Amino acid sequence: MKRKPILLFLALLLPGLVFVFLKFFGKNQFDIPVYHQDSIAAPAYCQVPIQLPYALPDSVSPLREGQVGIVISGDYAKVEMDRLSQEFESTEFVFRHVSENQAWRCVLLLEPPWNTVLVDTRGRIRGYYAIGSREEMDRLMLEMKILMNKY
Repeated sequence: MKRKPILLFLALLLPGLVFVFLKFFGKNQFDIPVYHQDSIAAPAYCQVPIQLPYALPDSVSPLREGQVGIVISGDYAKVEMDRLSQEFESTEFVFRHVSENQAWRCVLLLEPPWNTVLVDTRGRIRGYYAIGSREEMDRLMLEMKILMNKY
């Protein structure tokens, strides 16, 4: 009978101690994959040789330190740009709209249904999105926050 209060106290104390320990000594960190570092499955219509690890050319990715790049191919630019501008400062990302042709799709390594690419400060591709849907736009914004360490 006298052991029950002690066991109950320990059962309540242990999760609290684990929480406090993780709060002070743990570090939450999310990771986003880097695409095309080990292998590339280039679209069939691309005839240019691609070197590994792949990074976008500077002409496509004019980023400064602390910025991420968003390259949209197609007619989605206005609504998505407005939504991104509401969420982030204009100095935190570079937005580039390109025409939807095979040359750009080859440089960005885009295949349907994807129409948007997220690029980090080193020009590496960090994500593909089909921004016609709200879920994909939300995923893009979340991954931008992760890249900018704003989570």
